[in-house]
Amino acid sequence: MSDKIIHADLEIGVIDLILLKKVIDDHAPKGEAGRLTREEGIPWDEVEIIRLEFLNILKIDHLWMLTGLTKLSLSHNIIEKIEGLEALVNLKELDLSFNKITVIENLNTLTKIEILTLYGNSISVLENLSSLEKLIIFSIGNNKIESIENVLYLRQFEDLRSINFAGNPCCKQVPDFREWVAAYLPNIIYNEYKMILIEEKEAAREKYAADIEHVLESEKIKYAERERLKAEAAEEALHAESFVEFLGTSALFDKMFDGDIDGQLLLSIPEQSELREKYEKYKQNFCDVTKRLFDVGQQMYLERQNEIQQFLKCVDAEKSRNQIQSQDIIEKFVDKKLILTEDMFRLYDMVEDDEAEPDTSDFERLMEDFHDGAKNTRNEFNTLINDTWMQLMKCEITINAQLEEVNENFSIVITDMLNAFLELVSSHFTELRILEKEWMEESYELALNIMNQYNTGSSSQQLINIEEEENTKVISKELEKLFSDKENVQQCCAGSHDYHNLQIDNREDRLVTRANEWLSNLVTNLARDEMIRDRAQVLEINKFLDSQKSEFDDLYDEPVLSVAAASGEVKVKEEESSVYDMLTTDKKIKEDDEDHDG
Repeated sequence: MSDKIIHADLEIGVIDLILLKKVIDDHAPKGEAGRLTREEGIPWDEVEIIRLEFLNILKIDHLWMLTGLTKLSLSHNIIEKIEGLEALVNLKELDLSFNKITVIENLNTLTKIEILTLYGNSISVLENLSSLEKLIIFSIGNNKIESIENVLYLRQFEDLRSINFAGNPCCKQVPDFREWVAAYLPNIIYNEYKMILIEEKEAAREKYAADIEHVLESEKIKYAERERLKAEAAEEALHAESFVEFLGTSALFDKMFDGDIDGQLLLSIPEQSELREKYEKYKQNFCDVTKRLFDVGQQMYLERQNEIQQFLKCVDAEKSRNQIQSQDIIEKFVDKKLILTEDMFRLYDMVEDDEAEPDTSDFERLMEDFHDGAKNTRNEFNTLINDTWMQLMKCEITINAQLEEVNENFSIVITDMLNAFLELVSSHFTELRILEKEWMEESYELALNIMNQYNTGSSSQQLINIEEEENTKVISKELEKLFSDKENVQQCCAGSHDYHNLQIDNREDRLVTRANEWLSNLVTNLARDEMIRDRAQVLEINKFLDSQKSEFDDLYDEPVLSVAAASGEVKVKEEESSVYDMLTTDKKIKEDDEDHDG
């Protein structure tokens, strides 16, 4: 791809709020629907498609607000780095073709991506795509990918069906790249947008059978590791809401020793069965405590969930009762409105059917009766509107107060439940620290005894003359250095102890922090959701009654205006006399029909 700027006469493009609003407005529906949409405004998180193409954009920015995006095109720009997309977790199609990207990165949160286009960039390695497990179409043509191993990288994507590597150096590494793809990527149906026929796949598999077998063997270890990571992720997801993930296993204990260089050095002392026995006992006791905490955490999680379900049932019941009351009020309003509407039409029919001539006393009395009746009917309707508003608002105020009280009581209960759980957490982690202290003291005492034995010569040969393997020599030298001085042993045990306590502290802090964040978010969201519901309900009440009043006002104004025009009380404008014109036209047609029959 050329290094020229796409539009040399344009300034560097910047994705800002002004640009995004303009693009969103441009994608709005046409005509009246589009006008209303633009007036009301489209919520940022409801925008699904954005195209920012041919704008000389250098940096991806300000897209974090568009969390509802499912399709994003940033093609034909001068973007150098993939960034700023982490919040677009609903994205299914991403087009970054014809840019200046050199590294694939920062896509790990976009797990719903199905179509990814990176055509026409400067990418040399396929990497950081493993989280895109739903990938179906992948275009990486006209880049700088040289190694054929990059193509094998795509074997991990089980749903991948279409690829395009055209224009990359790797395509020339094998005699027939299409045939090679058919053999090594059996799930691919389209290569460079051309279907791979079944007979092509069979011939390719037969040709590369031996090589494919070798690839499968080498993938077994990688596959096993991927499955392990998936299992861990599943375990974490399953128990994350109880905050005790992995505590049901030896994960915390193993983590303490995996990174503990000093502790591993102590455990490497040869032929020390007593030290090994104490280590195994320590591990068993430690894991018993974490398993007990795991079981308690799961049980208390279920109790919290049950409390939440009961709370939601209570809220739904209150809302249902309120909804029934509000519906009853609205139904009564509609019935009364219908009666008043019929009264208006009867008044109108009374004037229309009366044969009194204008400029007579009878006609004047008729007009007075009509105006008085229409005015009284309108006043009755306005009173009905006010009464209905008062009743609906009373219902809303009542349900709002009830829900706020229920939310407050629930917040107290759930807080007490979580605090009870955290107290148990604290006691269990205190047990772990006690066990760790005991292990440190015992291991220190044993290490001193071993040091004394080695220094007296009774066991020195076991230390430095074990086997002549390189790694054993290194370990022996480290142990010899360790046991050369009591202070070294003390520092080693203290360092191991500090590292273990750090892991224990970090795990407890993580548990407590996540639990408190969950509680804070739950309580905050309850208050926020109720405030949003209340405001929306009040707005809906006002909107409904305003529309009803406007509708009845139109019903009142048109007949009164038409009757006044017919009586000569006002001069009717052409655009205001539609009802009167319709009635006089109907009357003239009726008279013409009578004359014709005569």
